[in-house]
Amino acid sequence: MTLTVKTETGNSEFKLLPPGNHPAICVGIYDFGPQITEFNGEQKEQNKIRLQFEVPDERTTWTDADGNEHEGPMTVGKTYTASLFEKAKLCEHLQSWRGREFTEVEKMGFDLNNILGKACTLTVMHKTHKASGNQWADIIAISPPPKGSNLKPENEPKAFDFDSHTPEELAALPEWMREKVEAGKALLDEQKGRTAPPSPPAAVAVDDNDIPF
Repeated sequence: MTLTVKTETGNSEFKLLPPGNHPAICVGIYDFGPQITEFNGEQKEQNKIRLQFEVPDERTTWTDADGNEHEGPMTVGKTYTASLFEKAKLCEHLQSWRGREFTEVEKMGFDLNNILGKACTLTVMHKTHKASGNQWADIIAISPPPKGSNLKPENEPKAFDFDSHTPEELAALPEWMREKVEAGKALLDEQKGRTAPPSPPAAVAVDDNDIPF
């Protein structure tokens, strides 16, 4: 798929972002392609994407492979089904972020690259996996940034397209993301005998200065 969405016809020692509301910037869009998910014993094939955010007010340190220590903003992300169906979580979060519902025309093809580098407010809640007992920081809502804020990303925003990427771009992804992409490719290989789906419509430009994207 391309980074266009439309209406449908980890590490246990990682420091968790504190719960609450956080000014943030979208710095990553990662397209995993088709994935098999299971809910209530039923398997579904769905295209998945992940949005990654920088949170400048919360800082962390890490050591690189050469032993050098770095300091920077904490990050948090969420994986979504790539759909603008009205009940889809991605649609809900994007609409509350932009402060306006998508029009029917926009739902036919919205370019996610529009949100890259844009500021917002994240509402984060800590949740616990029932099976493992591990906690994670879940983004439960996205809203507009605080008035008057001028947030800028400290790291270069990046977008990874499942259908159009170089071997170097794939190799630069974290291992767990590479595994997702490879799983999507394997699933497509199994489907070669099926009729190819139609190409998504062109992204729609929004001519409204009051809407952030």
